[in-house]
Amino acid sequence: MSRVSLLAVLAIALLGFLTWRLTSVGEEQLPRQVIREKTDPGPTQAPLRPSLTREEQTIPGTELARAEASREDAGSFRMARPLDEDRSRTGPAQVLGQGDRADEPLEEDETREPQSAQARLLAAQNRLWDAGYVGSEAEAILESWDKAEAYAQALHGADPIIADNPPPQFHEEQSRYDSAIRSQMSEADYDAGRYANDLTNRAEIVHLPEEPDLVLEGLMLGDLVRAVNGQAIYTVGDFMMWRRENRGALMSNPVITVERPSTGETFEIQSPMARVGILENVRVAPTPP
Repeated sequence: MSRVSLLAVLAIALLGFLTWRLTSVGEEQLPRQVIREKTDPGPTQAPLRPSLTREEQTIPGTELARAEASREDAGSFRMARPLDEDRSRTGPAQVLGQGDRADEPLEEDETREPQSAQARLLAAQNRLWDAGYVGSEAEAILESWDKAEAYAQALHGADPIIADNPPPQFHEEQSRYDSAIRSQMSEADYDAGRYANDLTNRAEIVHLPEEPDLVLEGLMLGDLVRAVNGQAIYTVGDFMMWRRENRGALMSNPVITVERPSTGETFEIQSPMARVGILENVRVAPTPP
C-alpha cells in the first residue's frame, strides 16, 4: 500500500470518529435544555400567585386560605363605582314612583307647609262627615273654630305645648287656652270642633269613688261626666277648673250630669264635694243637632 492510500484511510477513520463523538454529545445535552425550559419561567414570566402581606401571613388556618382566595379573585370583579359627594350625603336611596326620572334632580317642595294645613283641614272635615255632619255644617264649625283659636292665640299666645308623655289629664295653662276658644263658640260647635281637630272631648270615670252612697247612686266605670251644676264638661281640665272656681258650691252637693255610653241614658246625681272618682280624657264622636 502506498503512503498516499494509508493517509486517506487514516483521514476517513478520524472523520468518522469525530462525527460519532459530536452526535453523542448533542444527545446527552438535549434533555437538560428541555428540562430547564420547563422548570425555569425566565425573567419575563409572572408568578402564579402574588406574595402575601404581613397582615395575611398572621392569619391562621382557613382565614389564610380565604385571604388568598380573595386576592386571586380580586381581578375578576369590577370595582364598584363610588358615590359622588352630593349623593353620598342623601342617606338611604329614594324610591322613585311612576313618572319620576332617576336622572332628574329632586326639587324641594316649596308648598309643603300649605299642603300640610290643607291636609289637616281635610282630615277634620272627614271626621265631622263620619260623625254625621253635612258639608255646610262641617265647614261652619271649622270656620268658627279657626276664628276662636285666633282669639285664644291673641289672648294667651300660641297653643301650649305639653312635653310630658303621656300628657297630663289636667294642665292649667292648656285649660285656660281652651276656655278662650270655648268662649267664642256655641257649646255644640266647640264639642264638634274638638273632635274634628283630634282633641279629647269627654271626661270618663276610670276609678269609682270610695264613698258607698255614690256607688249606690249608680255610677259605673266608663260613665262620662257631662256637666256640673249645669256647666258643660268636656275634659278633666274643665272639671278641675270648675272645682277651683266654685269652691263655695262644693259644700252644697253639686249636681253631676252623667252619660252612660253603654245604654245611651243620661242621669243626674248629687255628689258631696263634687266627687266622682278618677277621670280620664277620652275622645267620643258627638251627635249632630
